Amino acid sequence: MKIIFITIGFFMILSTPSLYVKGQGIGFFDPIPSVTLDTTELVVIYRQRFSPDSTNIQNIVEFNSILFLGSNISLYQCLNSYNREKILQGSRNLEELRQGAMHAPTSPFTARFYKNYPEGRITTTDRIMGDLFKYQENLNMFSWTIHNEKSVFNGFRIQKASCSFGGRDWIAWFSAEIPYRHGPHKFYGLPGLILKLYDTRGHFHFEVVSVEKANNSHTIEFPKRNFIETTKRDFFRARESFRQSIIQGTNALILDPHTRQVASENLRRSNNRLELKPD
Repeated sequence: MKIIFITIGFFMILSTPSLYVKGQGIGFFDPIPSVTLDTTELVVIYRQRFSPDSTNIQNIVEFNSILFLGSNISLYQCLNSYNREKILQGSRNLEELRQGAMHAPTSPFTARFYKNYPEGRITTTDRIMGDLFKYQENLNMFSWTIHNEKSVFNGFRIQKASCSFGGRDWIAWFSAEIPYRHGPHKFYGLPGLILKLYDTRGHFHFEVVSVEKANNSHTIEFPKRNFIETTKRDFFRARESFRQSIIQGTNALILDPHTRQVASENLRRSNNRLELKPD
């Protein structure tokens, strides 16, 4: 069982978009080339809480995510994932890479969401084991209803809005005082930055922790990788197929019935995706 976990961890390290690879004329510790999409204007930190098990919503996982806002394009990802990449980028040899991987923060999710790249689209990149995937959606897929209800949050005047997305109903609170049409995850299209967002079942909750001006030199980059281009529906199918294969593989490899039952149950409890369906 230890070999399986080590193998998975190794492939996860090497498949991180901003890390280092060997092949195609690129040395192991050469940075992956990327395309500059936009200059970052604001950096927004969200505190995200969610229940990974839909049958036990009292079990809550919390972590921070980061939204880089440019004049035209934004990038949203897990903050730990971003910090991990920065730590591992500084590795100059295999030992530093190993040490960095051991001490870098872990990431609850690996997806990146590029809004308005290309224009009018949302590009999602994610991985399943060692494979990197990419799919696109319509940027303006959200049908928002803006309500009259208003409030104040962290000194900003906010207004209520609602929509349905991914099999859930959502409540958002946005501020026109921050004139960016973006928000956490893929959410987009309100006349101001989304400061609070939650689904009506209480499974997912996002709340802004900080909004700061970016360093003038920071840019939003898209890595030049050999992504597997797919559709959202096919990516969801591949991800679920991999999850089921892990569950079945665990059952086949662990001989002790009690340990096998506990391991399988833990995997099954990770069943509560933000997007319950692909459309």
